Amino acid sequence: MKNLSSSRKKNIKKVKEEVIQKLKLFENKKKIRKIEDWYKVPFSEIARVLRAYFKRKHVPVDFFLKNIYPKHNFLPWKFSTIPKGVWDIKENRINYIKWLRKRLKIKKLSDFYKMKHNDILFKHYGSILRVKKDKKSKTYEKKYNMISLLKETYPNYSWKFWLFFQAPTKSWEDIANQREFFKYVIKQEKINVNTDDIYQISFKTLSDYGGRAISGYYPTYFDFIKKMFPERKLDKFKFPNIGRNFWLDKKNQKEALLYLGKKLGFKKKDDWYGIKYEDFENLSFYQLLKPYNHSPGETVVKLLPHYNFDKTKFDFSSKYEFRLRCYAKCLFGNKNIEQNKKLNIFKSRFSGRRLELDIWIPRLKLGLEYQGELHYKKGIQSIKQFETVKKNDKEKKRLAKLNKIKIVEFKWKKWNGMPETFLKTINKFTKLSKNQINVFWKRFKKDDLFKDILKENKNYTKIFM
Repeated sequence: MKNLSSSRKKNIKKVKEEVIQKLKLFENKKKIRKIEDWYKVPFSEIARVLRAYFKRKHVPVDFFLKNIYPKHNFLPWKFSTIPKGVWDIKENRINYIKWLRKRLKIKKLSDFYKMKHNDILFKHYGSILRVKKDKKSKTYEKKYNMISLLKETYPNYSWKFWLFFQAPTKSWEDIANQREFFKYVIKQEKINVNTDDIYQISFKTLSDYGGRAISGYYPTYFDFIKKMFPERKLDKFKFPNIGRNFWLDKKNQKEALLYLGKKLGFKKKDDWYGIKYEDFENLSFYQLLKPYNHSPGETVVKLLPHYNFDKTKFDFSSKYEFRLRCYAKCLFGNKNIEQNKKLNIFKSRFSGRRLELDIWIPRLKLGLEYQGELHYKKGIQSIKQFETVKKNDKEKKRLAKLNKIKIVEFKWKKWNGMPETFLKTINKFTKLSKNQINVFWKRFKKDDLFKDILKENKNYTKIFM
């Protein structure tokens, strides 16, 4: 047995000597003069020369070359075809990262964060980062990434994956990674999580620190925060930026509206008529208005239908505008009027936005407008705002004429806000029948506004009482 083993060793030694001779001839044939020339030769060609030896002894090609040319410091990742199994050896992985650092002249380890994945892959022999297909599962997987390689090479450095130009794939899926990142953000923002400071953070804040991907794993920002603080009781409506997806849910919309009503001290149906845009803005609930044409009134009517609200009592800017709506409702019927209507054909040629009509009666192609003080006097407006109002008024008239729409203007100081002057003005634009006028007065007498008019003008007491 000893003789057989000794004979085998001699054979291997002889084969090796023959292979070395062939390799020398190969070297001359390919005109290989320096180490860089070896990297240009396809590995398959070198392997053919070494095949006889490999049948007897399984040794990586680069390892064999190192033995033959001990003065050459062969870098396996620089070959045109990487030797099989090179990256399975830890020493090779560490050597590559250290070589890369020297090549890129990186002095501070934090400079690795600036490196782009594709630059390393294609410009710096980074085949170790290549995605490979798993033959069994038939899926594409990346065995190594930069952060795992850097942690292996420099284990004492505190690596933060989110600071890389491109965070490793699937790193955000790990809850532990999310928590680590969130702690970092809190520290940077100097947030005390045990106080209301926690409500200052949003998906936007996380994005600013490189955590934009987190928003893809949670329906809303509140869901993310609950995951970070499962034991803490949080008021979701205190978050000024809770996320767009939150406001798309009608259940959340209704809950938010009732929360707002509670904050405003609303206790009965009539309290809701006083709600204003500013009330939503103060609690950062402006996203709640978006699905409802930015109208507080429409928002309340749609989300609280059981109250059977009178929509004409919402969203008015002055007493006379409110009266105009009530009179229009009495004359044309509540179902036949639309308030704060933005018609597609009323798109401004200056701003590209749709201009608004206070009241729109589609059946008659008739628009009613109350032109308050700010349409004639600058008042508290800036000069630019006042000029925009004047420009929009002219644009409305132009568009109305172009689309054969009648606009009835009730002007500040010229209209006294009384029902008979309302009827008189309307009658100039569309002839009213006796029946329409009678129906108007019957409806008006039942309207809540009737009591206000009685207080303002005692003559109505004699007429109706």
